Amino acid sequence: MACLTWHLQSPALAASFPELTTFTKLQWGSRRAYCKSTGLEIGLRWADHHGCMEPADSIRRLGFARWYERRLIEGHAWFISVVFCMIAIAACMEELTFRGSVARLLAYVTLVAASVAIGIYGMLRYQKILTEAEQLGEHATCGACGAYARFRLISPSQVRCRKCDNEWCLIRPGQSE
Repeated sequence: MACLTWHLQSPALAASFPELTTFTKLQWGSRRAYCKSTGLEIGLRWADHHGCMEPADSIRRLGFARWYERRLIEGHAWFISVVFCMIAIAACMEELTFRGSVARLLAYVTLVAASVAIGIYGMLRYQKILTEAEQLGEHATCGACGAYARFRLISPSQVRCRKCDNEWCLIRPGQSE
């Protein structure tokens, strides 16, 4: 079994888990862990999308084409979960009768409420992820030579074309929020 090396980026978390192996790159305020052997970032707060999914960091690590593909896959996975929630709501509403026991009624109501909450959250995530990918995809073409997704990041918002060395702004301030 491969030994996982965790890089925890929160001093409070590092103090909470002394049994984990190596702690490096401690940054105050950031709450994510990075597993070196698998290359996975793990959000340590519920719905920590801003910390783990900063577009510039992900694009720098994966490249634009892979980042774009993964964002589309993630967005459509959220959409599929919304469809499953709608099916669960329909099935529960069909089975919901007021003649059965109170426990059964509460179980169906709880399942419907959870499905509604997850479905709404999933639809919001789907919309946000696809909007972000579309906005960045529109700016991924070099204005000088027309090359698509052939750039490297030189700052969190500026990119340089690998073909002609033209520079342009990929991520506008406030665009990814």
